[in-house]
Amino acid sequence: MPSTRLSVATIERIAELWPAITSRIAAGEQIGKMLPALKLSRDMVREYIARTPQAREEWNEAREASADAIFEQIMEIANNPGSDPKAARVTLQ
Repeated sequence: MPSTRLSVATIERIAELWPAITSRIAAGEQIGKMLPALKLSRDMVREYIARTPQAREEWNEAREASADAIFEQIMEIANNPGSDPKAARVTLQ
């Protein structure tokens, strides 16, 4: 169980950002880079998920889609070895 105590304002902020967070995860973005940019920690997200019943399902769906997105990025690089690796950015979790 996360030990972070979230304020009501933080819970509301995460709830507001939640669709964008899960969308970015599903697209294969690195969680470890995205959350600090949003001024959130993994513990904050863990607590939000623990407090919000539907968030767990949405998080898991986004993580599953993330694996698919990363696989597609890897295949794109493998199939186009001469391409610019920065253009086909692979983000690993």
